[in-house]
Amino acid sequence: MPLRELRAHLISEHLFACPYQPCQFVSPLFDDLERHTFTHQQSSTDEAEAEGETSRRISALLRTQASVHTVRMAKHLVLHRVEGEDRGFGCGYRNLQTILASVIYNADLRLASGLRQVPTIEELQAQIEAAWRAGFDPEGAAQLRHRLSGTRKWIGATEVAALLQYYKIRVQVVDIKLLMNRVQKQRQIVEWVWRYFTSDGPRIPLYFQHQGHSRTIIGILENSTTLSGKELLIYDPGISPLRVQDALNKSSPKELEFLRFPARIHCQQLL
Repeated sequence: MPLRELRAHLISEHLFACPYQPCQFVSPLFDDLERHTFTHQQSSTDEAEAEGETSRRISALLRTQASVHTVRMAKHLVLHRVEGEDRGFGCGYRNLQTILASVIYNADLRLASGLRQVPTIEELQAQIEAAWRAGFDPEGAAQLRHRLSGTRKWIGATEVAALLQYYKIRVQVVDIKLLMNRVQKQRQIVEWVWRYFTSDGPRIPLYFQHQGHSRTIIGILENSTTLSGKELLIYDPGISPLRVQDALNKSSPKELEFLRFPARIHCQQLL
């Protein structure tokens, strides 16, 4: 197996990879990775590099296009995809894993949550149940009959919010219904995301729920060719992270078009 594919496979199995290229260090424990990357951090003060190699490379590649002026990305990305065993129900869990991978790379959030590695789907199911028992989202718990473990039940924004609050992470659920003035509502989504990714916060990826599916907002860009002037960057967990890596390795911004999203969905929840 080529090293690039092996590396992507390892990351998808919840091993942590050094974000500094061309380093190939991986470990199942974040503490090991933190000690390893300290030497890189000592020799570099480049903010873009510190934000994570995948985010930096996506941003740099998109900015090679004349119409793209500014790109703002989540600070660290380890993309998770739906696998064979969770196909049909796993999108919410995989989006949550992508969010938690970014949480772990933020020192304050890692300390608050106690997380050291990304939980498996089975572990997430058990932990959401624990959040319910602790009193988070009683209505959602009742709707799912207080049980996720060993099932193929879908989770959505409220289950993700319950778990993050259980991890002592402050969350905000934004529910936007596109009824009367759809264009205006779509712009509200884009502007809200723009404010989020241009703030001084940790810039964790956003959970994006809509009818029948969920995805992860990983960034936003300014584009002079769109009506709103901006486009969301959204990762679908049904797509292999290798597709992103292939586009980056080929230095082909056109092959990242599948991440760019001009907002055409009927009802959204942001988290």
